[in-house]
Order: sequence, then C-alpha cells, then structure tokens
Amino acid sequence: MKVSVIVCTYSLDLLPDTVACINSLVELSYESKEILLVMDRNDRLFQALRSSVPPSVKILINERPGLSEARNTGISHAKGDILVFIDDDAIADRDYLSNLVKNYEDEMVIGVGGKILPKERPSYPEELYWIGGFTYKGYPEERCSVRNVHGCNMSFRRDVFDKVGLFDTKLGRIGRKLVTAEETEFCMRALSAFPNCKIVYDPLAVVHHKNHRYRQSFRYLIKRAYYEGQSKANIERMYNKSKLSTENSYLGYLLKIAIPMRIDDILYFKNMMINIRDTFLLSTVILTVGLGYISGKIK
Repeated sequence: MKVSVIVCTYSLDLLPDTVACINSLVELSYESKEILLVMDRNDRLFQALRSSVPPSVKILINERPGLSEARNTGISHAKGDILVFIDDDAIADRDYLSNLVKNYEDEMVIGVGGKILPKERPSYPEELYWIGGFTYKGYPEERCSVRNVHGCNMSFRRDVFDKVGLFDTKLGRIGRKLVTAEETEFCMRALSAFPNCKIVYDPLAVVHHKNHRYRQSFRYLIKRAYYEGQSKANIERMYNKSKLSTENSYLGYLLKIAIPMRIDDILYFKNMMINIRDTFLLSTVILTVGLGYISGKIK
C-alpha cells in the first residue's frame, strides 16, 4: 500500500523540530511512501524549509489559517491509499509506518492510531498527559478498537475521505484557540458512514512528541482543560450524549481509581507532597473541564 504522510507546520520557531520530524520520516523502514509538508503562507519559512528538507519532500502552501485547513490541503494533494498525520514536533520510530500499515491488512479497519510518548517527562500526573498531546494513563494499553484516534499519530484509508469528506474547519485549532475535537468528530462521522468497520489503536506504532515548556505551566493546564470541556460540548451538540462514553469512562477512572489511590497514599504518609499535588491537579482539571463543558452547552 502506498502511504502519504502529511505534516503541517506554520512557524519558523519550530523549524528545527519540523526538520527533525521530516528526517525521521525519510528514514522510516517502510519504503512505499510520500511526504507532504503543508505550511501557512510565509516566504521566509518556505525558503528555510526548502533548503533544509530533502527535495523528495513536497512542500504545499495552505492559503487559509488553521490546522484543519492545513490537513485538508494535504489530503487534497495526497496520492496514497493510506493517509497518515503526524505533528511537526514529533519523531517517528523507524518501524512506525510498518507497524501502522499492518493493521490495514484487515479490510474492516478504516483508521489506525498509535502511541504518543513525550520526549521529556511532563511535570503533571500521567492521567493528564492528554494535556500535552500524549497517550495518557487510563487509555487502553493493548491493541483494540477505539472511538477515535489522536491527531499527532493518526491515519485513515483514502476511501474514508472520499466518502465522508474532510476535517471540519470550524472545530480545529487556529492560533492560540485551543478548541479541538475535529479528529473526534471526523472519526465519529467515519464510523457512521462505515458502520461495520472499526478504528484501531496500536501501541506498536510509536511517535515521540515534544513536550514544550509553555505547556508545563499551571495556566496552560487550566486553559487546555477549559477548552477541552467546550470541545466535548460541541461533540455532544453535533451527535448525542452517548457519544461521550469514552470521556465518561475516563472520568470514572479518575474518580474511582486515580484520585482515591492518591488519597490513600496521603493518609498513609506515602510520597505526601507528590500525591497532594497530583490530587489537586486532577481535581482542578476535572472541575475546569466541567466549567468549559457547561460554557459550551449554554453558547
């Protein structure tokens, strides 16, 4: 199967990360691939990229701002049977594509995502790794069917886009706006159009995602959690409450296991400062996501 790998970038500040990402893709063991680098219109960035990445990499100009717009530009130019999306600040394992594509030997698989590991360990609990865009504690550890995959490490059959269309540009990130859910919405749309098919999470398909310093701050954690709540309200508005079963299961895990486990350790004086901090962060994020959700519902 021919694979198109789509990378979206927008800033000169991320040039070293973008070049490292592209180099990791060029060196992948899977050979039947093309690499598409989609960038916002910026002459300086274009010149820097053109002189820094191999000539085999196709550089495309995205005329409209936003991550969803950039991904859609890549989709419109892709020639592969499988379209893969990876963030510009991520590094793929050498066998990443090989492990990803194996899943498509099953004709019922229409999408595949993999594990997203942080390059540097975050300062917050593993249950909150989704804040930085990483695979978090509480997410499945084995290969399984899932409702949706995550943007830093996701792929779909070309046929899916042909049938259901592109990413919803009203839901994707633009600049500092952290409202997301375009990936979740697309996966739901795809599963509705292909009711007998499945989307798979395969932990053997690994990418390593940069843990930016600004994402370590308490302010960013709160902001990201608030917009996550708004994103879930958007999904519920477009579909129905039953579609949030993944979030409800995760919330149950936090309330029934993650937080009580830490409270027990506090009561027995085990790693008290770390457990007090983690309990505070987990509780604060739950409340903040809830506030964002309520805000999104009353808009």
